[in-house]
Amino acid sequence: MKLKEIYKKSNNRPVISYEVFPPKEDIDGQKTEVLFSELLLLKKYSPSLISVTYGAGGSNQNESIDIINRIQHELNVTPMPHFTCVSTSEENIKLYLESIEKLGVENILALRGDIPEDGNICNDFKCFKR
Repeated sequence: MKLKEIYKKSNNRPVISYEVFPPKEDIDGQKTEVLFSELLLLKKYSPSLISVTYGAGGSNQNESIDIINRIQHELNVTPMPHFTCVSTSEENIKLYLESIEKLGVENILALRGDIPEDGNICNDFKCFKR
């Protein structure tokens, strides 16, 4: 469901959303299962959407896509992937967008992101340098 529709449907009541990120540590081979057990507990509060981070420079891109897919199909909640672009090439952004488009995702939060500690930014988009 598009954000515009979510807010329209809310009838001026607060819209609840959560933001999650792919877990960095594997806990007994259950890296994302712990996250989903927590999301199942939080689902009782009827979130309208769950935002999923991309990881610095897309470091967790594949896991993000898996989490987005599970949120949409297992939890039946609107996912909103977001990602940072400052250290991501135009080609990688296109590939990521194609991947989430195949899932039927309708909302994206695109951010410039922080400049990496090593100062390495991608020069594909001049507007991200500011």
